Amino acid sequence: MAPHQATGKLWFDKSVNFCVLPNAQISIHADWTCMDPWVFAGLLERLRVAETPDMYDYSTGDAVYMQDADHECPDPEPVCWRVYDEMIPIYEKTLKLCESEIRSLQLSKIHFSVFGRSKVKQEWCLNVDAFIQAVLHTAYFRLTGRLALCAEYVPCRLFSNGRSETLRSLTNEMEDFIDAFRGVTSESEIKSAKISRCLNLLKKACQRHDFLLKHATSGRGVDRHLLSLNIANSFRTYVRCEALDKAIQMPFDLVTCRLPNTPTKNAWQIMLPLMDQNNAIHVAYTSRRDSEVFDFTISGVGNWVGKFSDLVEQTLLDFQKLFIKRECDA
Repeated sequence: MAPHQATGKLWFDKSVNFCVLPNAQISIHADWTCMDPWVFAGLLERLRVAETPDMYDYSTGDAVYMQDADHECPDPEPVCWRVYDEMIPIYEKTLKLCESEIRSLQLSKIHFSVFGRSKVKQEWCLNVDAFIQAVLHTAYFRLTGRLALCAEYVPCRLFSNGRSETLRSLTNEMEDFIDAFRGVTSESEIKSAKISRCLNLLKKACQRHDFLLKHATSGRGVDRHLLSLNIANSFRTYVRCEALDKAIQMPFDLVTCRLPNTPTKNAWQIMLPLMDQNNAIHVAYTSRRDSEVFDFTISGVGNWVGKFSDLVEQTLLDFQKLFIKRECDA
């Protein structure tokens, strides 16, 4: 089976849930996303015709014969939910909580046009995504004085629909660069040797990120759902495990995502969920529409969004100054 206009391999994630009741009725929950309806329809059709491998020619895959099913499979009926009076206060409380979170959400947009993707890639010979990650980590360190526990959502190119992998952009190389950059910017007169060392560390950090990025986009990275299952399996026990609780509940300070921009109408995008802890920051960015511009959308619940946005712009300018000073000293 293949959905309409779908190409390439497909990745299924939480497609259909089945609940078999004592009276032999089956309750099926299909989450109405781009994948689930046709999956549900295909399964329903196979139940109706009692499809088996014997009905097909093994060598060609063509249907040989279709036999009548020994059971009936009626049309699906939607579930009619009944709201009991005792549930109304719970729903009202939940609604107030959602409205409160919406009101507390801060949003900032940056249209940075001093330089863009072309300069980073062609003149500075750096991976653009890695460069942006270095900017974001440096800006976060300037804001908080510490490094960010982070994750980057990366689309896996092997699957045309679904599946994104988790890329940890805070590598040892990135940490070394941030430490060197902090030392360079704290001095009134910067020596050319320190500038060269700082930019060399930036190059190493970008190369490491590029290596991890290629693994993620080619399916050799770590799918975030499989990572969670692996963590749970490693600490599986019949009693509560403090190590597992800590790993699962650990809040991320910084979550980033690239928004691909293609000429195809209604091209897919990855939308970030809101974080429930204060001062967590979401960053979505794109640089494909205009090679001379960077566009950022920064959101969060705390009061750091505006300050972080200002620091992102300042950090971009400071990075450019390092390259300009190196060219002048050369």
